[in-house]
Amino acid sequence: MLGFRAGLSEPEDRDERASAMKAKRDDRPPRGPDPSLMRYAGLGTELAAGIAGFTLIGYWIDTKFDIGNIGLITGATVGSVGGLYHLIRRAVQMSAEQEMTKDRRQVRRNDENDEQHTD
Repeated sequence: MLGFRAGLSEPEDRDERASAMKAKRDDRPPRGPDPSLMRYAGLGTELAAGIAGFTLIGYWIDTKFDIGNIGLITGATVGSVGGLYHLIRRAVQMSAEQEMTKDRRQVRRNDENDEQHTD
């Protein structure tokens, strides 16, 4: 027969092997840096950029209107408060997304286990 390979003669065998290989792949830890850690690192960069940006705007206002350090202090304060608000809001959102993903994986594993036990 053309295309015949030992051990793969039945379609059921192929399906079982494919599902076994998929299960092994799902159990392995992911390679490379964790994408969620990279997103958290991006939040830190956004915080720093917000503080620096508003501080520079405050400094520009100080030099333009010659009002001392009021603009600088106000800009740094607004940048810090706004940046921290954004950081906390996004961190809570990302944590909730991560929990939902974790729950979906658990439900999928439970469904696969139920299918294996019913066969």
